[in-house]
Amino acid sequence: MDHRDVDAAVAEMLRVLDPHTAKDSTMPAEPLEWTCRHTAAHIGHDLLAYAGQQLAAQPADAYLPIDLNVRPTASPAEVLQAVTAAHCSPAPWPQPTRP
Repeated sequence: MDHRDVDAAVAEMLRVLDPHTAKDSTMPAEPLEWTCRHTAAHIGHDLLAYAGQQLAAQPADAYLPIDLNVRPTASPAEVLQAVTAAHCSPAPWPQPTRP
């Protein structure tokens, strides 16, 4: 798996969910117990963690102590914007060198 797989997954998620941003996002994301909103926010959290962990900081022995918190008042469209913002492709940035 590399950034192209992540890019494709985000593009597919946006293709599927973007037409439904006017709907109730508090419905369960079946078969999960989480709501659609919580599930989308969790995806954004994971994308941010992936970008920070694998692409930017590259710590050798621990997870970075970061979290993404989407405001409870965010609309479904804003949640998708947060997911898109958390998605970082390594293409525009050079890979850092580790000492």
